[in-house]
Amino acid sequence: MALGAFITSPVMAQGGGVSGAAEVQDVDDALLDPNLYMGIEEAYNRNLKLRQPEVQPQELSTMFFTLWQHRLLQEAKRRFRTRPPDPGASLDNKAPSQNKIRGIRELSLGGIVYTSTESWIVWLNGQRVTPDAIPKQILDIKVSEDYIELKWIDSFTNLVFPIRLQQHQRFNLDTRIFLPGVAPL
Repeated sequence: MALGAFITSPVMAQGGGVSGAAEVQDVDDALLDPNLYMGIEEAYNRNLKLRQPEVQPQELSTMFFTLWQHRLLQEAKRRFRTRPPDPGASLDNKAPSQNKIRGIRELSLGGIVYTSTESWIVWLNGQRVTPDAIPKQILDIKVSEDYIELKWIDSFTNLVFPIRLQQHQRFNLDTRIFLPGVAPL
């Protein structure tokens, strides 16, 4: 009734009287017409040439990230530092053979010089590592003032070791234990 009164109020002001009330009744009758409010399924059945949607909204789960997923993605974007893959590197997971070179078996962190996320120097196994000179065994490295987090690829076992080392600490790849002190060179 309010919609009809709103639509016809200018007519009532100009002409006044009975014609305005009749128009209000006609608008109200049109709004209450059950044919006006047909459902989508009924519209499909009446051949309005609408095709069935390919995807039903009930079948979809959320298309947004949860809060903790979003925070993990943001942190990964801020702190991820990697190197391009080697052209000859293979991704197959073969068992280690006896004739393979064992490579480095212990990682030792001598020291950290940290000025920012883009400017740091780390001494790993007696070698100087910078953002521009990352060894091929390091897949990812994150450096902070007190520690480093890195993903080390062991060429002998084809395993990736996520390691967090503090200064003057070492990690043995064979026994998978952390030891104090710097390994002798």
